[in-house]
Amino acid sequence: MQKPVPRRGNRDSEAMGKKTPEDKSINCRQCRHFFITYDSRFPYGCRVIGFKSRDLPSVVVCRDSGAACRSYSLRKKK
Repeated sequence: MQKPVPRRGNRDSEAMGKKTPEDKSINCRQCRHFFITYDSRFPYGCRVIGFKSRDLPSVVVCRDSGAACRSYSLRKKK
């Protein structure tokens, strides 16, 4: 009888075929819709989606929907 082979990584995300928030390539700090709220409980916000959170908005979107943020737009340089 063979011993079971231990799996690596996040089993739930692998089974569902979803990427984990660490796999994202979007940086909210470079997005034109990102803002700092100055609310210590929810310091980050997104103007397009209209919410504040403890985590970066792109991480929340990826975690909840399993897809990268579709509203990302690179901020224009001054």
